[in-house]
Amino acid sequence: MLNLHKCELIAALWVNPPYINWNRTPPSIEHFGGTEGRMIRALAKNMNFTLKVRIPPNDERRGFIFTNGTRTGAIKMLQDKEVHLSLGCFRCTLERSTALSPSYSYYQTNQVFFVKARTELWTTFEIMTYPFDFYIWTIMLAIITTAILFSIFLKTYQPNILMFVFGSDSGNFLNIISAWLGCPVIPEPKRNFARFVLILWIFTTLILRNAYQGLLYNFLSSDLAKIPPDKASQLAKQNYLVIVSYSSNDTLSQLPIVRNGYLRLKVENISEKENFPILENTNTRIASSLPQDFLSYYVRQTRKYGVFHVLNEVIFTHQICVYFTKHSFLTTRFNEVLKSLQSFGLIKYWASRNLADDMIERQFEEPSEEITLTMHQLDGVFLLLFVCLFGAIVVFIVEIMSLKYQFLSQWLV
Repeated sequence: MLNLHKCELIAALWVNPPYINWNRTPPSIEHFGGTEGRMIRALAKNMNFTLKVRIPPNDERRGFIFTNGTRTGAIKMLQDKEVHLSLGCFRCTLERSTALSPSYSYYQTNQVFFVKARTELWTTFEIMTYPFDFYIWTIMLAIITTAILFSIFLKTYQPNILMFVFGSDSGNFLNIISAWLGCPVIPEPKRNFARFVLILWIFTTLILRNAYQGLLYNFLSSDLAKIPPDKASQLAKQNYLVIVSYSSNDTLSQLPIVRNGYLRLKVENISEKENFPILENTNTRIASSLPQDFLSYYVRQTRKYGVFHVLNEVIFTHQICVYFTKHSFLTTRFNEVLKSLQSFGLIKYWASRNLADDMIERQFEEPSEEITLTMHQLDGVFLLLFVCLFGAIVVFIVEIMSLKYQFLSQWLV
C-alpha cells in the first residue's frame, strides 16, 4: 500500500469552499483548491494514485442516515460501494462511523452561532437615558420627588420650618428643579442654613450633571448600534430565531436550550453559503449557526468585515475526517499520511490561506454616510416634549381654577 501505481480511486466530492473547490469541468485533481483539496492532492502524490470525481446526485452532498435505515448522498454512494472515499467538511460521528469507516481526524473547526453585528440602533429615548442605569435614575427621581413633597408639606403645615430650611416661603419647587438643571436660584435663600443646604444641592447636581453630559458625549461619538448578544442564553432571552440547514439541525436540535423550547430553530433547505445573505438583508432578530470556517471564508472573499458578530460560545467541535467504505483497505495508509501532514502543520497552513478568523469583526474605516433619522429614532424627543406640554397645560388649568377656588390660590403663592 505504499505505492498504488496510478490506480484510480473514485471519490464522492462537491464544491464546498473553503474545503474543496475547483474551477474546471469536469473536475480534475490538479486543479483542486481549498484545505482538503490541497490535502487530497498531497495524498495522491504521496501514495501515487489518480482520482475520479463523482458528484452526489440531487445536490445531496454528504447525505443523511434516516431512522428507517435509508441513506442519501455520499453516505449512500459509499455504502453501495459506488465510490472509495468522500471528504468535504465531513464530521466524524458515531452514526456515520457505524455504517462507514472513518480516517484519523486531521482537522477541527468550531460550530458557532453568529448574528448581524448592527441589527438595532438605539432610539432617542434610550440614548437620553443611557448614561445612568435604572437604579441611578430611580434614586435620582426618588430624591427629587422627596424634596418636592417635603417642601409642599412644610409650606402647608410648617411655614416657619420652610423658611429655615429653604430660606424662602415660595418658589421652592422651581428652585429645586433650577438648581438641578444648573439654572440660577431666584430668590436667593435668606437663612444661613438654607444657603448651606443649597450649596450641597448645587455640588451634588453639578457632579451628576457633568457625569451625565460626559457619558452621553462619549456614547454619541461612538457606534449607536446596540451590542449584539454573546451567549446562546441571550439569543433565547432576546427572542432570536436561528436559521439552520438540515445538516446542522440534527445536532443543534439536541441542545438543552433548544430541546426545552427556549431557543427557536427554523430549518431551511439551504447550503452553508446561503445563510449569509439572509442575515445581511434583515433588520430583525435572526441568527444562524455554521462551522466557523464557512463564515471566515465568506468574510474574506467578500471583504465584508464587521458585518457579522460571532457569539463567544462554542457549541461543539467538528472533528473532520475522510470516510471510506466499511472496512476499506485504504484506511490504514491514509491515516499514516494524514498524521504526517498534520504533524508538519501543512493542513493548518492550507486552512489559514483561505480563512480570516481575526478579521470577521474587525471594523475598517469607510467614508461616512449621512443617515436620515426616522420617526422611530426621534420618539424620545417627542415623548419628552409631550410630557412637558402636558405639565404646562395642567399648571395652566390649575391657575384658571385658582381664580374660582381660594384654597388653590393660596397654595400656588
